[in-house]
Amino acid sequence: MKRLVTAEEMRGMDHEAIAVRGIPGYELMEAAGRGVAETILGHFHDLEDAPVVVLAGRGNNGGDGFVAARVLKERGLRPLVILVGARPEELAGDAATAYGDWTAARGETLIASDGAGWEDARREMEDADLIVDALLGTGSRGAPRGLLAQVVEELELLDTPIAAVDIPTGLDADTGEAEGACVHADLTVTMALPKRGHFLYPGRSFVGELRWVDIGIPEDVLEGGAGLRPYVVEPEDVVDRLPDREPEMHKGDRGRLLVVGGSAGLTGAVALASQAAVRAGAGLVTAGVPLSLNDILEAKLTEAMTLPLPELEARALARDAFDAIALFQPGRLTALAVGPGAGRHPGTQALVRRIVQEIHLPTLLDADGLFAFNGQADLLRQGDAATQLVLTPHAGEFLALTGEDPAELHAHRFEVASKWARRLNAVLVLKGAPTVIADPASESVFVNPTGSEALATGGTGDVLSGFIAGFLAQGVDPLDAAVAGVYLHGWTADFIVEEWGSVYGLQAGDLVEWFPLALGYFLNPPQEE
Repeated sequence: MKRLVTAEEMRGMDHEAIAVRGIPGYELMEAAGRGVAETILGHFHDLEDAPVVVLAGRGNNGGDGFVAARVLKERGLRPLVILVGARPEELAGDAATAYGDWTAARGETLIASDGAGWEDARREMEDADLIVDALLGTGSRGAPRGLLAQVVEELELLDTPIAAVDIPTGLDADTGEAEGACVHADLTVTMALPKRGHFLYPGRSFVGELRWVDIGIPEDVLEGGAGLRPYVVEPEDVVDRLPDREPEMHKGDRGRLLVVGGSAGLTGAVALASQAAVRAGAGLVTAGVPLSLNDILEAKLTEAMTLPLPELEARALARDAFDAIALFQPGRLTALAVGPGAGRHPGTQALVRRIVQEIHLPTLLDADGLFAFNGQADLLRQGDAATQLVLTPHAGEFLALTGEDPAELHAHRFEVASKWARRLNAVLVLKGAPTVIADPASESVFVNPTGSEALATGGTGDVLSGFIAGFLAQGVDPLDAAVAGVYLHGWTADFIVEEWGSVYGLQAGDLVEWFPLALGYFLNPPQEE
């Protein structure tokens, strides 16, 4: 996993590498610019002999741009650097060195200072096959001003692909906010570690495809420091968390899951969660549902079984269903999923609270199951025992559950998730853009990079619950089950969108149907010829 850092943390790492470890600053800049160039060449095809415009600012981000331009020139492209808002004699430090190396390589620079030369610069931008944004780096704050703002606005009018160096100009590296004009990049190449703003919205929508390059900062420096530690989940992290498969296994070895939920009008939720758990590999899945709805679920479900339970007059689960649930496969049941489609009748809510507090199995709590603890989240805490609880609220459910300030959640999403995971001793899956998985045993949070607006439709959360619960049933650690389930849920949606060519039309059942094929491509990606 790669750690997500703030601009201040990255500055501290740069300082440690240069001032303490003795690595020359220009050596880091050279590695950064070269990494940008090589990533561009690997990402954009048909750039041979192409005209490229590199927009460079006066700082180190511009220095990275000068190095990238020089490497692109070495590789046969025709880069032109446009120095925006400064003159060459105003450059200092490593940026000045990079400019000197660029001119020594007979690189061409067009000066656009205080508007001078801007008309020529505009024409060059219009004729370019690629534009590299090296104007402002991660240390910038607030909206671009003056000529810089004009340049960014001009970029919005072009159809030319854009590669951003470290972060798109105008984007806050910490918050993901854009206070004014902001570059919409097709590719962002960041240095050493990704930044929080790359993944927090709206920043994620400005970044395009994100890549990070090693610039030579020692690994112990990158992992140093204390406090909250967000990480972005990578494919290899998911593979390591999937349940083992052995040739001699039978269905009883692959876990037994009981999904408790369903009420009149909400049978689809418990059906989707049960089907998803089967797809995730759970050996035996049973849907525990109100008695009068059992025939409906028998028709909806083929691979999953059903357990008719005592119900209320409202055709929702009754409190006295507890005994039947507690006696279901005693000593053999390996996990529970509670809440999908359960409804909000007081009797049902009392049942949910008793299940969570008295049945000590790995348990996923979602949807109406979370509602049972609104305003009394501390009732969820199961002492200091090993974590067995996974909570999967979206933002609205989380706020109702905890009473948190919405503004605080928006401004400090990672910190708030971490605080409540540790307070409740539960794995917290805070769904949204992005989904964050918080570890109750540490100050680590895991940021999911997969998924898109295609998932914004009813039932997709129930499928996610089923995937995670299916992994729980197979003995996967709750944190690992959550990380793997969230990532693969989004991956499956991305796979479908790629196949269909559109984010429109996805429904929750498609995730269940397509999951095996998507997982196959994930585990065994096609080899490029």
